[in-house]
Amino acid sequence: MFTYGKGFFYKINNILIEQLYIENLIRTVLPIYNRNTTGVADITGGVQLFDSPRSMIPAGSSPPWVSSNQLSEVFIPGISQNSFRFFRYI
Repeated sequence: MFTYGKGFFYKINNILIEQLYIENLIRTVLPIYNRNTTGVADITGGVQLFDSPRSMIPAGSSPPWVSSNQLSEVFIPGISQNSFRFFRYI
């Protein structure tokens, strides 16, 4: 008789957890993708552009469009401006 070791069950458990994570992600993103956002809060307040200074080369720099006088920067609570900066057209 063949028996499975503990490692096999840990792998199966990890796969199931990963599958549940992916299913929850799809369930969250799909309505937004399909533009069915009824009841979905827009925490960005209509942001259309974003910049990630930390990921720029050199780090901390920004693309030229950030200084446009047609944009207004939006501050989102809990998100560091070093990580992401958000903008919308005026």
